[in-house]
Formats: sequence, structure tokens, C-alpha cells
Amino acid sequence: MFASPPPRSRVSLLPSQRYVERLYLSFSPVWMAIIAYCMLTHCFARWGDVGHLLLGLALSLPLWLLPLLRPPAIEVGQPLWARHSAKANLFIALMSFVQCYFGSAMFFDGLGMEYHFPTKWLINRTPLFLYFVTVAYFSTYYALMRLGLRLFLARVPRASSGVVWAVTALLSYSMAFAETFCMASESLRAFFSYADRHKALLVGSVCYGTLFFVSLPVFLRIDEDPRAPTPASRLFFHTMGANLVILCAYEVYKVLLPLW
Repeated sequence: MFASPPPRSRVSLLPSQRYVERLYLSFSPVWMAIIAYCMLTHCFARWGDVGHLLLGLALSLPLWLLPLLRPPAIEVGQPLWARHSAKANLFIALMSFVQCYFGSAMFFDGLGMEYHFPTKWLINRTPLFLYFVTVAYFSTYYALMRLGLRLFLARVPRASSGVVWAVTALLSYSMAFAETFCMASESLRAFFSYADRHKALLVGSVCYGTLFFVSLPVFLRIDEDPRAPTPASRLFFHTMGANLVILCAYEVYKVLLPLW
């Protein structure tokens, strides 16, 4: 699962993969605009637990419901668990929920991350609504990273495995840095902050980027071979295996972070 680099042979997508990528990227400006409005106005400061949860559901439910209501033609008549859109959403949901529950500890303990949102519904120190908001975030991140890797391979089709891994690492770090830069801002400091923003940006993005570096190959390989679609059960175990590798890396980072 992790021994070989991301697939290099396909720079075009299957129709079902293209549908999911377009869905994720088309919805990205919507959730970004909503989050930006909330950040600029601080309107969420008056919402309480129910309001925050509704925000999270509003940003995640469209990604789950749209493929059910308007599936691509190629998926019409297929069982739900056999659809690429359902498997892609399963991957995103697992990565979001597992990492919010287990992975946040590294950011709390190692980087001094703090949440001060006006909500009391917490699960393992993380506000409940963020579990669902992360679904929207991750859908965009994985779609952008796959797009970036495809564009690179289209231009450099004979890139070596080492170069492909290097590009994957760069994309992973960029996604992590971009989120940290936008969220750990002065406008949100009263609700979300790091003990040392500079360290969170430069070093914390390496830690966070490990999540994408390890898990992106799993996402890319969902139904990569049209002759042998990925069973949902195999995807579940591969995704959970990626999460385990990530969490083990986080434990190492927690030991090393005080030294950096």
C-alpha cells in the first residue's frame, strides 16, 4: 500500500473519478466563501452548539448527498457501496473523523494549538462541528493534490519514482501550510491559535503534511484500474492503515517538536 509511489500511468481520469473531482472542486468556492465570511464577521460567536453543528453539516452534507441525488450516468443502477463517489466520500470521512479524534492531540500537545469557539460539544477536545467542516476541507485538498500531480505527470511523464514522491511531498506540505496560514490568523486568534505561529507554519506544516503524504496514494488508487474496482472493504482497511501510520508519525513528532 505504501511501498510504491502514487500511480504515474494515468494522467486522465475515469468518468466516475472526473465526476468526484469536479464535485469537490466546484463546491470548494462555496465552503471557502462561507468560512471566509464567518472569519471576517465572527458571526459564529453568537451561534452556540447547534449553530456550529449546522455550519458543519451545511459544509459536508452536499458532498454526501449530491452523488446520491444526481449520480453520474456510469454509476446509475450500481449498488451504493460499488460507486466511486461513495468510496471517495468514505475515504474523506474516515480521514476527517479519525484525524480529528486521534490526530489533534499532536497539535494540542506538541504545537500548543487551542480552540476557543463558543461551543461545549467537544469530542476528545475537538469541537464537534469541526469534524464535519474538515470533510469539506479535505475534499478540496485531495482533489487539488491529485490535480496537481496529474498536471505534473502530463508535463513530465517519464519522471522517476523519487521525483514523483518529491512532488507528492511538496503538494502535501503546501496544503498543510496553506491551511495553517489561513486559519492561524490574527482575525481568528480569539477562537483558534497556536502557541508559536511561526513554528506552526514552518515545522507544524511538516507534521500536518505527513497526513497527506501518507494518505494521498490511497486516495489516488481508488478504482484506479477500471477492470478491478476497489472494494469498499479493502478501501476501509487501507484508509485505516494509512491513519495508523500517520498517528505513529505524530507520536514521533511529539517527541521531536520540543527540540525544534
